[in-house]
Amino acid sequence: MNMNIIQQEVEKIQEADIKVVKGILRSENFSDITKRYSEECIKIDCERFANYLEEIDRSIRETEERKNNYYVDGLVERTIIIPLGEVKFKRTRYVNKENGEYIFLLDNYIGIEIKERMTDAVKARILKEAVDTTYLKGGEKAAYNVTVTKQTTKNIIDKIDAELIKVDKPKEKKEIEYLYIDADEAHVKIQKNKEIKQVICKEIYVYEGKELESPRSKRKRLVNKWTFSGVYEENGENIRFWNEVREYIKRHYDIRKVKKIFLNGDGGTWIKEGINIFPNVVYVFDKYHLMQYINEMTSHLKDSVSDAKAELYRVLSYGEKDKLDVCIEKIYKTTKDEKRLKVISKCETFLRNNIESIKNRLNYNKEPILGCSAEGHISHDLAARMTTICRGWSISNANKMSKLRAFRNNKGDFYALIKENHKRLRKERKTEIIIKPQKERMKYITTKVKVTTDMIGKYYDL
Repeated sequence: MNMNIIQQEVEKIQEADIKVVKGILRSENFSDITKRYSEECIKIDCERFANYLEEIDRSIRETEERKNNYYVDGLVERTIIIPLGEVKFKRTRYVNKENGEYIFLLDNYIGIEIKERMTDAVKARILKEAVDTTYLKGGEKAAYNVTVTKQTTKNIIDKIDAELIKVDKPKEKKEIEYLYIDADEAHVKIQKNKEIKQVICKEIYVYEGKELESPRSKRKRLVNKWTFSGVYEENGENIRFWNEVREYIKRHYDIRKVKKIFLNGDGGTWIKEGINIFPNVVYVFDKYHLMQYINEMTSHLKDSVSDAKAELYRVLSYGEKDKLDVCIEKIYKTTKDEKRLKVISKCETFLRNNIESIKNRLNYNKEPILGCSAEGHISHDLAARMTTICRGWSISNANKMSKLRAFRNNKGDFYALIKENHKRLRKERKTEIIIKPQKERMKYITTKVKVTTDMIGKYYDL
């Protein structure tokens, strides 16, 4: 980079500084001054970045390797979005002497695809916002004064390999007595060929217990919670999902020291498969769903509701199937409505199929069993993003978004994810020729210019 360009950059920075000083001396609104200064600095930085890229391009053009293998075919302008904003620069297009193909050696050197509009850092900003809110708002967070479309945001997610959406934590094995696993699901609408159906996004989270958020707080939080999520529908997928959880537990806890693992769930078939994955598992029915089923069975009994509920809870707490039959028979005899009978029958089946796990829940004082908070987590982690503000997903993106929400909960690094995905995409393509710029020529980029008071003084007179 020649000295004239460096001098111009220094002068632009000085001019921006002078405007701030003048604004303060004129008693202008300070917020207006800082806004104007920020805009000036961002503009200067984008121009400087363009200068650096063009200097690298010139340096590559002068290498012997380039001269021996490629003809110069002219300059082509390009715009790339970086977190600061848009950077417009010109780079050289070359023709391969052997096969006549066109190539941009600068693009290859800095790792940007020909049709790529933004850097990985910008994609990470977009992705993080899209996971929190919507594709549209994700596009608005691209860079300063730059917005991309929601389709562009969707394209970023489409290209992410779902297998990469995970966080690797230190492999330290803790010694604890009890471990807790909660599992639940969200039903997400899927849109395909103008037909809308539902798919199940499953969520499992592992934690070590509960503690107060602060000494004076009445609210509790889960200790060292770790979240797993995704769409696992095909044969064998549930086992694969549970195996992911098992591998995490094996890496982070000494299983031999864990007395019991308490699995909280609502009786779903896929949740029960977790019983066979771990040793010393106690399956505990979710209290929220238990109350829901008992309320549905007894809501029509009017004055006898409280007595019927108390009897059901007492019988279930002892796991007495014979006495449960008697209680349910009494409820049937007081019901004549066909719709109500179907509801009772459905609830009865559920209670019978989960009588042991319900017994565990109702006798929680005998074990260090904790309440299940899965409903609240599903609402916050999945439903808030995937059912409340979106009409339909593809199965692939429903899977990725649920994984990305878990990735966010686990404090995942979105920039590292995008970089790793970019690296994998480049490996899948053919190997590109990389020509490095000349080191001697690039030394000019870091040339320091001495700024004196005389240089500043010529711009204003106090």
